[in-house]
Parts: sequence; C-alpha cells; structure tokens
Amino acid sequence: MCCKIEGCNNPIHVKKHGLCSKHYSRLRETGTTDDGSRARKPMEQRFWDKVLKTDGCWEWQGCTSEGYGSINEPGRGGKKWRTHRYSWVLHNGEIPKGDGAHGVVVRHKCDNRLCVNPDHLELGSQSDNVKDMYKRNRR
Repeated sequence: MCCKIEGCNNPIHVKKHGLCSKHYSRLRETGTTDDGSRARKPMEQRFWDKVLKTDGCWEWQGCTSEGYGSINEPGRGGKKWRTHRYSWVLHNGEIPKGDGAHGVVVRHKCDNRLCVNPDHLELGSQSDNVKDMYKRNRR
C-alpha cells in the first residue's frame, strides 16, 4: 500500500495513519504533512540562494570542500557537486568527458575557487590547470 498523500507513491510506514515515513515524520515534527518551510528547495534555487553576485566574481557563500564551493543533489546518495562545475552546467550545458585521469576540468580564469560567474570559467585539461598554477604563481 502507498502513502495516502496525493502524489506520494512511497510505501506506508505507519498503518494507523496511512503515511510513509517522510510524511509521518513531518506530521510528528510540524503538525502537518505539508511541505512548508522545512521542505528542501530545488537544487537550482538552493544554489542561487548562496551566490553573492557582484560586478566581478560571483562568490559562493555556502558549504565548501577543499576550498571549493560544494552543493549536494537532493536525496540519499545524491551527487556532490563543486559549485563552479554546477554553474558551468547551468549556463553552458554538460561538461564533455575528455581524456586523461581527470577528464575535462572547469578552470577559474580569476583564480578564485569560490567564484561561480560563468564569464570567469573555462574548460580545459588538468595539464592546462597546472600550467595556469605555475604561470600565476599559485603553487
């Protein structure tokens, strides 16, 4: 049997209420099964909520990992994205696969790891990225 909430096809967790675990937990915590303010926003909206746009770099204001912005796709096991790569995909489409161990990388022309401005991003190889590092004295 499925959850009694319209559009939810999850299996029933608590027979007495006819709700799946997500809706039952929501009912217990908030008193309603509605999404409300606690519901997770779509990924693109969560992304833009954490971007500070200026005339130059658009700086990521959220979580970081190894100095780069980081955002997760919703759901368990959702893909973890570097925010500059996610920005590239939003503005330019899929990143090509490429050769080599690292494939195609999204490089920062501005040398700011937190920047997600598509005008400051370019595709290249890991070799190109290392050459940039030496040329710009970033090592």
